[in-house]
Amino acid sequence: MATPEYDANSIQKLDPIDHIRKRLPMYLGDNTGEGGLSTALREIIDNSQDEFLNGHGKKITITFFADGSAEVQDQGRGIPTGINKATGENGIVLALANVGAGGKFGVEGGGYGGGSGGLNGVGTTASNAISQRFDVTVYQNGKEHKISFCQGKPGKFAVADDPFSKFSPSKDLVVKPDPRTAKEKKERPTGTTIRMWADSDLFMPVEVVNEKGETVDVPASFDVETLKFRMKSTAFLLPGLCIEFNDFRDPNNHIVDVFEFDGGIAEMLETITHEQPLMKPVRFTSEGNFTEKAAIADSNGKITTGMVDRHVDIDVAFEYVNGYDTVMKSFVNIINTKNGGTHESGFYRAMSRIIIDNIKNGRGLLKAKEEPPILEDIKDGLVSIVSIKFPEPQFTGQEKSSLGTTAITSLLSQEVGNKLKAFLDDKKNAATAKIIYTKVIEASRVRLAQRQLKEVARRKTALDTASMPSKLTDCEYVGVGSDSELLIVEGDSAGGQMKLARDSGHQALLPIRGKILNAQKASLSDALANKEISEIIQVIGAGMGKAFDPDLMRYDRVVIAADADVDGSHIRTLLIALFSRLMRPLITEGRLYTAVPPLYVVKTLGKNPETIYVQNDEELVKIQKKLAAEKKQIRMPIGRFKGLGEMQDDELWDTTLDPAKRTLRRITMNDADKAEGMIELAMGHDVAPRKTWIINSSDRFDRSVIG
Repeated sequence: MATPEYDANSIQKLDPIDHIRKRLPMYLGDNTGEGGLSTALREIIDNSQDEFLNGHGKKITITFFADGSAEVQDQGRGIPTGINKATGENGIVLALANVGAGGKFGVEGGGYGGGSGGLNGVGTTASNAISQRFDVTVYQNGKEHKISFCQGKPGKFAVADDPFSKFSPSKDLVVKPDPRTAKEKKERPTGTTIRMWADSDLFMPVEVVNEKGETVDVPASFDVETLKFRMKSTAFLLPGLCIEFNDFRDPNNHIVDVFEFDGGIAEMLETITHEQPLMKPVRFTSEGNFTEKAAIADSNGKITTGMVDRHVDIDVAFEYVNGYDTVMKSFVNIINTKNGGTHESGFYRAMSRIIIDNIKNGRGLLKAKEEPPILEDIKDGLVSIVSIKFPEPQFTGQEKSSLGTTAITSLLSQEVGNKLKAFLDDKKNAATAKIIYTKVIEASRVRLAQRQLKEVARRKTALDTASMPSKLTDCEYVGVGSDSELLIVEGDSAGGQMKLARDSGHQALLPIRGKILNAQKASLSDALANKEISEIIQVIGAGMGKAFDPDLMRYDRVVIAADADVDGSHIRTLLIALFSRLMRPLITEGRLYTAVPPLYVVKTLGKNPETIYVQNDEELVKIQKKLAAEKKQIRMPIGRFKGLGEMQDDELWDTTLDPAKRTLRRITMNDADKAEGMIELAMGHDVAPRKTWIINSSDRFDRSVIG
């Protein structure tokens, strides 16, 4: 193949709008519906939010239509419609059809001194460029101003709401008296409405299976559910703003959601974690200032540099939960900085500095010569939201996923630190402070204990059994991929019987004594100090908490083998809660099971006797009726197993151990949530819900068996 010529004529200069269309992922992240297309709509929404941030308008309406288009309507000032002296273009065309044009370049953010998410004069222009049709309506001074764009170029379409009708290029606005009703004018005297029809040729089609079972390509579409979730988060971040979300894609099913929250980010905390809170949310609001050297654009667009004062509004909320995961949501001018940045660093620096100092200086909090906590311990079970607003933040990338303004770190560390120290030192907050200190110290002790257990936790082969608990009866094949399982057995009696009946190559046994410690209510340090819990952790061999690594497990799965009675149910519940709290990946990866042993054994008489294992009382009634209908006689009395330890070897193998015949139930996070909820209800500190539950459930109990 001949090498093509490369000379001056090989170099092309693209119009900025065409460059956006050519290199769409560079501006909008990618060329999918979930990515770039939804980002394009968010750029429009962000401009409406910026208007609210600066005190204009109280409502944003987002609508998705059946034809695939989407519309954003706000009550802001409206894009300026006058003629710009420097360019001779009206404000709408200047702002939406030119890269690098916007009202946010001046000192302190130009016309957006209260902060804004948009900074570069690119976002909404990119949204316009990738649209087949882009309609803009602005209400100002009692007039309606309209103009359309086709692939980023201004003009007029021949037919309303038709992106493929004849298009005539023109920069002129269509201006007429405001045609709306008096009520509409009063509710929304000014504002901007933008409706976009994406250019489907620029986005990757999506493969779907039609009614005939055929795989076909359909045009990319907006990720409506993700956008809805984002709008709900925005409503938490902007108390006082009403966001109406209309999904009219199905003409026969219009869905309208309204998001408006007065509780702010403290109310938002409960939506970002499912863990049980240990305390009420703590929220601080503050403000501060810093000075930075910045590029300044004058009215003629000339750039100079100088020192600029920045004012920062700070809003943070946090709580500790009964878990070990760290959950952080951070925002800058309502933009979700999913990759963090300097504001998150400042928050964590404040939390670490103040809490660790208070623990080190507090009387009786640490044991003699005990190591103080570190940042890792502070973040253990911490759920937090950091939201700041200030002009001209320095983001990394057009997607604004991370904040890079360096002065923010020290500012937040100082301001949040002052608020936190005052809160913790206030005697009115002594109970909350104790919860925080206890949680952090427990995390520290667990981390230090993990160091000591690390070597044991990594052992995966049968040769390591010498260091394992004496009660463990190990199997020949261990390690991930060996098709092995650890059966946690209720009591030594059941363990002894199972030892005789098991497959010694692939089934290991670990008997536990009765009901283990309630890990849902116990502290992490107490749980780790508990002999049976520590042995379970040691035998599984993959660590615990954040350090739990499923790839280091000594067995492919764990099976809880408890009796079929009420006590067995209680033990299963406690063990599920234990694994949920300390070894959650075991559940999320589908590697925790419970055996489903029978409660009864029914044997028939006659020429062809049968042995039928029955799980519970309800099933027993059905079996008796079935056998009676078949005129089969039952050997009496019907056998009732007192526990797994009462079964014969062959019965244990058939019902609980034989992979070909037994029934196992895989535990899911839904089961774990129910287990934790039941423990909290039945054994928690709050008496009122337990009393209500007992009263409401009284009809389910046989009073004759209650002493």
